Amino acid sequence: MLAVTFDEVKLVWNATGNATTAPIKSYLVLYRVNGSSSDYVEVSVLKPEIVISGLNAHTAYEFRVHAVSDVGRSLSAAAVVVSTSRTGTSSYHVKWNSDVKTRFSLQPAIVLPVIKTLLLLKQTLITMAQA
Repeated sequence: MLAVTFDEVKLVWNATGNATTAPIKSYLVLYRVNGSSSDYVEVSVLKPEIVISGLNAHTAYEFRVHAVSDVGRSLSAAAVVVSTSRTGTSSYHVKWNSDVKTRFSLQPAIVLPVIKTLLLLKQTLITMAQA
């Protein structure tokens, strides 16, 4: 899972371990500006999730995650490149009924037109179902 705003990124990954090796004790998250030759910023976390804040707006960052156990540090998974947004974003959850749930992130300036469009779509679907 991934959530992005103009100055932070939230990453959540699967905590998959290998039963034949030592249990995972923590994770090491490395990040830097994508394409940069600068050193990675290293952050250690105990759970398979992190929120990294204080990032620059409208900038691509490269993230790598290593599992850490008593045996040592694993190889990292493939790098993930994430771009922060130009301005703040918000997450919205739309629930039409118990079967349909939609989650989306939008710039605040366009939320109202999107919600109006979703409500129009809902009404159109209801009308079609009644016909």
